[in-house]
Amino acid sequence: MIYSDNEIKVQNYLLSLNVKQATKNNYYNQFVALETIVDKDFSDVKLSDLKFNNTSYKPSYVFDMLKRLKSITDLDLNRLMIQYKKKTDECTKERTETQISSVSFEQLNSLELEGVHYLLWYLLLKFGVRNMDLIIHNGYSEEGNCIYFKGKTLYYLRRDYKTANQYGDKEFKIMDKKFKSIVSEHKNYYIFINSDNEPFNRVTIGAYIKNTFNKYITDSNLTESSIYKIVVNKYKKNKAKLDSYLSRRGHNANVQEHYYK
Repeated sequence: MIYSDNEIKVQNYLLSLNVKQATKNNYYNQFVALETIVDKDFSDVKLSDLKFNNTSYKPSYVFDMLKRLKSITDLDLNRLMIQYKKKTDECTKERTETQISSVSFEQLNSLELEGVHYLLWYLLLKFGVRNMDLIIHNGYSEEGNCIYFKGKTLYYLRRDYKTANQYGDKEFKIMDKKFKSIVSEHKNYYIFINSDNEPFNRVTIGAYIKNTFNKYITDSNLTESSIYKIVVNKYKKNKAKLDSYLSRRGHNANVQEHYYK
């Protein structure tokens, strides 16, 4: 760490913990990341030091850093964390508006894709899936997510997704003829795989989404989140369509209203 006082405080804190070394290493890395953001002694951190548009760290990660910081300083971090949450909510709404205005639903909906690119497009636009939802077995699997035929009917079964504890397994029939045709000819064990014929993970699938859509809409840099927000913006005046879309995603309507109204 750059600041010696920070290093001393962090090391003393870690020595006081009765946890595995791997956990201590993780905490230490959090403190290093926080120091990178604020670039100062931890005893004098203010709201203005937290760079809300910093693209290296998600707000939720910075929030975790602040909770850890409470252990080594006398700062009134409860107040700071409330201020930070309010400010990040504002930034989230601003980013939502920017993402919605950069690419229209009509542009997305009119794309002509083939092969697995079509499958990716279809699942994002029709189901509002998150990154982890796209780690999908090709064929029925006893665990995880899978797309499989039962007779001539194609099913998409999601077990591993963000809100699974709240909504449980979600299984849908997919009637789209093009989608079914592509899956029927797909030979890999997973629907989406990298150049080494291995399935993407929760991190690398995000880059795959962005790179795929950049091929069709130059420099769009679309993510599952931005695509979801574009679709929601399209449906926001049609409650039936919006509720159906939210249900397929597995999303809390109150959270939806808070961030995307």
